[in-house]
Amino acid sequence: MAQNGQFGRAKAIACTITNQDVQARVLSRLIGALADSGQFGRAGELAYHGEAIACTIFDPHDGAYALSDLTAALTKIRAFDRAEQVARHAEAIARTITNSYAQTRALSDLADALAANGRFDRAEAIASTLTDLDDQVIALCSLASALVRNGQFDRAEQVARHAEAIARTITNSYAQTRALSDLADALAANGRFDRAEAIASTIREEYYKVGALRVLIGALAASGQFGRAEQVGQRAEAIARTIPSSHMRAAALSDLAYAFGCKRAVQPGRSHHSQP
Repeated sequence: MAQNGQFGRAKAIACTITNQDVQARVLSRLIGALADSGQFGRAGELAYHGEAIACTIFDPHDGAYALSDLTAALTKIRAFDRAEQVARHAEAIARTITNSYAQTRALSDLADALAANGRFDRAEAIASTLTDLDDQVIALCSLASALVRNGQFDRAEQVARHAEAIARTITNSYAQTRALSDLADALAANGRFDRAEAIASTIREEYYKVGALRVLIGALAASGQFGRAEQVGQRAEAIARTIPSSHMRAAALSDLAYAFGCKRAVQPGRSHHSQP
């Protein structure tokens, strides 16, 4: 209903939701829809209601998530001071979560929300406090992507290099692979193709190396660099064929085939009737 401009009706339905966590999240989305339609005053009024609901949520995990969503909504309506206050409240609640995994998830979500909405210093500060290094790298990757979208390329490069340095210190093989894969994906998505390929090449597990190269293929094709995408694809295929597990080898080759299909679909002069 909100997407169709029926904001009053949408709010009325949202207010009948008895689950406070769900109601707070729905209200945050409604605030965003109002902001998209230019109704900042109305969105601001609804934000007070959303905050009041979020503050009544008993479970700290759900409360922190709801306040993170509200932070993003408040930033969207340019209520930056209130967004900062709500973000600090969300962080304080997240710090009370005793389960380390749940706390990390809540803080990561808050860092992502802050980064996506231009609160870069706060996002970086929160990301640096994450105890799991691979989660810290992932949060920094999100921050780097947000910085690129905001045109802050030098800072994005610094953050990405910091993320890589942290990833290299991870001793758990799987956790390091996950962190480096996410970093390579973020760099590829942000047009840092050389760095993305270099980092992908250092991933030890062949399956995940192919996955990072597959993302790079899509990014190169989207930027019109079809020749290089072809070269990377050939290299990725060669690596995929060395994967010992037949199941993972088939999955990697299947993903690559899909990536090549997408590349050809956007390449000028080709149609889906063209021969490979």
